[in-house]
Amino acid sequence: MMPLAYEKWHALTDGGDSHPVFRALHAARLDSFLADSQDDGVMVIDAEGVIVDGNLALSRRTGYSRSELLGRPMVDVVVPAQRRRIRAAIDDMLAGDGVRARADGIKRSGEPCDLAITFVPLFDDDRTVVGALVITQNLSEASEAERDRQRDTALLELASRVAGVVGWTLDLATGALGWSGELPELRGRTPHDLVSLTAMLNRADAARLARSLERCAREQRTLDITVALVLERGRTPAAGPLLPGGASTGTERHLRLVGRVSSSSPDGNRVMSGAAHDVTAVVVEQRQRVAVEELLSSTVNAMTDGFAVIDEQWHVSFVNDRMVEFVGRDRAAIIGESLWTVMPEIVGSEFERPFRDAVEQSSTVQARGWWAERGIWIDVTAYPTGQGLAVHLRDITETELARQAYEKAQEELATLGGLLDISRDAIIVRDLEHRIRYANAGAIALYGWDADTVIGATADQLLNVDRERRAQATEAVLAHGHWSGHIAVRTHDGRDLIIASRWQLMRDESGAPESILSVSVDVTEELAREEALRRAERLESLGTFAGGIAHDLNNVLTPITLAAQLLRQTLAGSPEADTAEMIETAARRGAGMVRQVLTFARGVESGTDRVDVVALLAELERMVGETLADGVALTVTPPPAGTVVIGDATQLLQVLANLISNANDAITAPGTIMVDARLEPREDASGRSLVVDIVDTGHGMSPDVMARLWEPFFTTKPVGKGTGLGLPMVAAIIRAHGGSIDVDSDGRTGSRFTLTLPVDEVAAPSTPIAVDAESARGDGRTVLVVDDEPAIRGLVRQLLVDHGYRVVVASSGDEAQRQLAAAPPVDVVLSDVTMADGDGVDLVRWLMATGASQPVVLMSGREDAGSIPEEVRARCSGFLVKPLTTSALLTALHTAFDRDPRGVRA
Repeated sequence: MMPLAYEKWHALTDGGDSHPVFRALHAARLDSFLADSQDDGVMVIDAEGVIVDGNLALSRRTGYSRSELLGRPMVDVVVPAQRRRIRAAIDDMLAGDGVRARADGIKRSGEPCDLAITFVPLFDDDRTVVGALVITQNLSEASEAERDRQRDTALLELASRVAGVVGWTLDLATGALGWSGELPELRGRTPHDLVSLTAMLNRADAARLARSLERCAREQRTLDITVALVLERGRTPAAGPLLPGGASTGTERHLRLVGRVSSSSPDGNRVMSGAAHDVTAVVVEQRQRVAVEELLSSTVNAMTDGFAVIDEQWHVSFVNDRMVEFVGRDRAAIIGESLWTVMPEIVGSEFERPFRDAVEQSSTVQARGWWAERGIWIDVTAYPTGQGLAVHLRDITETELARQAYEKAQEELATLGGLLDISRDAIIVRDLEHRIRYANAGAIALYGWDADTVIGATADQLLNVDRERRAQATEAVLAHGHWSGHIAVRTHDGRDLIIASRWQLMRDESGAPESILSVSVDVTEELAREEALRRAERLESLGTFAGGIAHDLNNVLTPITLAAQLLRQTLAGSPEADTAEMIETAARRGAGMVRQVLTFARGVESGTDRVDVVALLAELERMVGETLADGVALTVTPPPAGTVVIGDATQLLQVLANLISNANDAITAPGTIMVDARLEPREDASGRSLVVDIVDTGHGMSPDVMARLWEPFFTTKPVGKGTGLGLPMVAAIIRAHGGSIDVDSDGRTGSRFTLTLPVDEVAAPSTPIAVDAESARGDGRTVLVVDDEPAIRGLVRQLLVDHGYRVVVASSGDEAQRQLAAAPPVDVVLSDVTMADGDGVDLVRWLMATGASQPVVLMSGREDAGSIPEEVRARCSGFLVKPLTTSALLTALHTAFDRDPRGVRA
């Protein structure tokens, strides 16, 4: 049962164990001495000598209740005259020694008593004395011998209870040893006298022990000595703790003996008593710590950097050899001195503030700068340690000078790079593995690179380049030191470019090839312009040639056309009429081919006719049906009836016929060509579009062929089989009609061409464009036909006579002028434009000059109306393109009669 005072103190201190005295008491396993069954009065005092607990025997012997003792100074239980001596005994106990004293006690009633007082220090975890267990014995109640016995017994019992400690007594006269409890046998040689204990020590420890015992006995001093035990000569004890709670290293054993002369034996001899503690682990730990410190010291001294330790008062407590060299003083003049004294140049420099910040903020701080007194650049790092600073100082002069040189080089390079970035050329430096070392802004922009990822990347990672061409360039520059030429590349952002590049080999100091400098320019557009110019020149030549023969060809085709029409009318109802119709159709087709060449050479101008798509497709099917190869079937699906587009029917027919002809050539086995026409809403919801698919089951086209499909003069057909103008002409006509054309092919299963044209949603005009035969009769009107081709003059004359006209002919413009001046009046002039002796334009100008009023209709196999001078075109009533048709001719004359001489309808 715990004493009441302990319980009270326990409650007052919120758990008791929170007070360091009671923690120490429990740790020493001495709290049982406070039990009420103890005969001796026992108390616990703190470091100030105040009673914090006591047992029942203490209250009984002093006459104070437990509550009266709690918080009372311990010296209050002795007479006032001896209180200073007891206070001194407490101070000795606070030094860590067990203390025994004798004093005259005083009870609460004032009755005196003779007290023997034993102070047992209580230690916390840091071996600091926080109080004491105090045992009081009333010597008045026992004989002197009994008191000594009880005292010794209590002391030994107390010592044996301390963890790892064994109590002992030594008779200084006889050398007899006594032990509290059982001392473990030391290989069967438990010492029972001083001689046997000394025999277990080495010679040096035995001499030290003898001297210490003599001095303690003589000077009444406390014995405190650590000795190494030797069980056999040259050997130390085997593994295992020597004393309870002790520790073993397995190789040596160390015993700490603490004691003091405390009493006399019954024989009158002086007795020393104390405790023995196995401190082997402590000694080994100290040795290891010393070894580590020596190793650390040697390691730190081997450092090429300076190292120092500064305490909380800024005193230098350690410096390594390198720091001594830095400071330039003897080590003895550094250790213990203030940092500011050892290195006064720090004060006020850029290094003072970091040192103070490291202490004030408890954070690692780094600083670097110029140490003028030593003429070096240094880097200093201060590490807070809890007891001051650890300082690391490094000479960075070489590094700093290299850094400054590098920064200067970088500045120069940046200046040079800025100048290079001004250039719009792509300037690149690459190693021999084509890994980019430098790229200016021009290169970044040209190739679409990310500036942050260029350096270190290879050209293959950044560009899709013609590797064969690049390999040739690399071989050339390594062989000759330079190269220039064109290379095709695909940029990082997907653009295909042609680059004009100049490469220069760069060598290292030894002359070995090191890198390649390239300066490149995008010449894609320049080459395209050059190619366009060459193409334009070819087209101009083609136009000149086509224009030169078009007139002659159309003059040849015009008699054929007119003759076929006359024959068809004459032979109407007979089988020969069909033959005449075929001749007429072939002539028209020939005329269409001539127009195609002229159109391509001069540019496409779509017509303004309303073209019936259903009729157009029917004509297409009739025209190409018999031209397809054996085994090739044509399927035509027309759009809804009434579908109309605005344009030129001949040009649109030409487009479809060309695509079907190409499809026919692509089919090498039985196959199908499908023409599917349909109406679809426009994407902008502004109306409908005509969509025509031309699909074949041929061999298809490769991506390379599709990439060049629309290039003029590009063809995959054998020489003499194709001109390379067909598809470019198709695309030009479709664009001129406001439409688009797309192509799709996988290179294996045929091709699909898709045409899209705007649909005319406006109703057709009510008045017909052409006139019928009855309304086109001449009614005796006179027509002057002017043409230098006799066949044309004769056929036109016959056609017009058959339709009721009177006809006068002339072979040139000059002849027409003479006839107009001398002959009877003429109602209308029908003249060719191009003639050897006076052309149609000059004839019209002569009519304008003479004030003649006859309407004029011009015709030509070479020019269109837009090429006629504006003032001449305004004077004319119509314009016909050869080869002529009966319907077009009669309509033009009928219209001319309805207009005044200046071209204005009457």
